[in-house]
Amino acid sequence: MFVHALTFVVRTDWEFLALRLGHARAVDFEVIAVGVVKINLGACRAGACHRSDERHLPFFKMLNTEQKEKFLQRLNIFIDEKIYYIHDESGFKEMPILISATAVQLSFGLEKYLLPNFNCIHIYPEEFIGVHPSIRLLEGNVSGHSINLSWKHFLQGFLFPYDGQNVGLHEFAHAYYYQYFETGESVDKTFVASFPDFNNNSSQVLKQEQSPGYDLYSDYGLSNEQEFWAESVELFFEKPIQLKSAYPVLYDALKRLWKQDPAENKCEL
Repeated sequence: MFVHALTFVVRTDWEFLALRLGHARAVDFEVIAVGVVKINLGACRAGACHRSDERHLPFFKMLNTEQKEKFLQRLNIFIDEKIYYIHDESGFKEMPILISATAVQLSFGLEKYLLPNFNCIHIYPEEFIGVHPSIRLLEGNVSGHSINLSWKHFLQGFLFPYDGQNVGLHEFAHAYYYQYFETGESVDKTFVASFPDFNNNSSQVLKQEQSPGYDLYSDYGLSNEQEFWAESVELFFEKPIQLKSAYPVLYDALKRLWKQDPAENKCEL
């Protein structure tokens, strides 16, 4: 089956079958919008595309049986709540699954995880153009009711899960902050109650990282408080031991906030 589409939009008719994400199930896609580029959804359903397995998600691999079941249930619900706009000549079932799995990983210790303010997720093949506040190339951003990601850079976060750079974690960190503090809806009380502990320590760490000899954070992560927040989340999950060693108070604040302890491979504290 071939569908013609310039940008094709997928919703999920949820029937979880046999996707290799541990024991995760596969997704059937319903195509909403059609256009002008061929997409072989039949081959995708048959599995002739990228494989999603535990190598892509070390977080999933470390979970016990009960936690894996919780993860998959949340993954199911999260994907069912979103519309995925895939701006590419070919789309893979892994796109909605791996992107949604990143949100589930990040929010695994929280009660409110669905991000209802963000009902649309746009997936671009690589960098895309942003126009606000100026025209520039982006790897990802959060705008209005949408989360926008470069698939190329998103995948790099999975290929190198310990380098401290993960655009999926980065943008979802922005999204959860916006959901809880800007919309005032579907607020997770644990997150909001714990955030001041992070905020009170962040200025000191940011100032120290701007001094010569400190390089855990990138220049972009030190450019403002919001980017410092998002990059702290990346480091918390990808370089937890280094972050804990360098800034134990900041690490403990993030641990309480997310109710996870990546340095000890623990979640749901």
